[in-house]
Amino acid sequence: MKRTIVLALALILTCAAGASAFEIGIGAEYMFYTTGLSHNALLTLRAWPMPFQLGLGATFGSAPSFSITGDWWMKAGGISGSPLGYYVAVGGFVTLPDFTFGARVPIGLQLWLLGDLLELFIEAVPYAGLDLTPSTAGIYGVGLGAGFRFWL
Repeated sequence: MKRTIVLALALILTCAAGASAFEIGIGAEYMFYTTGLSHNALLTLRAWPMPFQLGLGATFGSAPSFSITGDWWMKAGGISGSPLGYYVAVGGFVTLPDFTFGARVPIGLQLWLLGDLLELFIEAVPYAGLDLTPSTAGIYGVGLGAGFRFWL
């Protein structure tokens, strides 16, 4: 029992020390999809300088669903002499309970406010995938999103 507690504390301290090397971005986004997927609200998580971003989404109402997105930022940068930035990423998505999965390519524009504490962003996300419920069908379209992230 004591060994388990000591190992758990060591793991927590290691994770905390590792996390201090990153800036953590936590935010929210609303995504409107043109076809194939339900519009949803997402919680976004990112640890800079890692190029990976995680999104956890949900749609509530008559047909609730949940989604997970993961994007690898291929290119990101600032626009010279302004608080604007941009990014291009490649990633994937999965939705449940109707099992849908596929690939996505987020292309975004950022506005940095309060130094680098608050990021506002808009993005266009072309996507393609398969909807396996109730029968297999291809889906494709463009998602349009807007959101914010606070950086800690």
